[in-house]
Amino acid sequence: LRSNLRDLKTAKLRNSQVVHTSSLSKYVKKYKKLLTVHKQCKITQRRLQRKITDLEIMVEKLKLSNEELLCQLSDSKKTIMTKNDSKTYSTACRKAIYYCLQYGVPVTHVCDVINAILFELPGITVDSLPHSSTVSQCVYELGI
Repeated sequence: LRSNLRDLKTAKLRNSQVVHTSSLSKYVKKYKKLLTVHKQCKITQRRLQRKITDLEIMVEKLKLSNEELLCQLSDSKKTIMTKNDSKTYSTACRKAIYYCLQYGVPVTHVCDVINAILFELPGITVDSLPHSSTVSQCVYELGI
């Protein structure tokens, strides 16, 4: 009887261990799946962090190129040459003087009006403007 009892007890222990190991194997499988999912999430997170840093670098480069373009735009002021040589004014400058005189701008204010108009136009400057004596010479040429 005692040997039969021992056999039954060992059988029960073995059965409980089998049940226990089978439930453990289920948990181990679930744990392994969770580990693989966790690893995949970490890999995805690293990829996204790399993409974020790449995009941040790209944004910085674009900001720098934008600043360079703005500097080039501000430096790209066009200077209009008003004299052909050291004495004679260009045709464009003479026409501007004639238009001012034609519309009744006083001789003493023609240069101020032309300068004010050019000041309002972005990126345009002139190298020199005629004095009132030159404007009065243009009045004489027009025969006004």
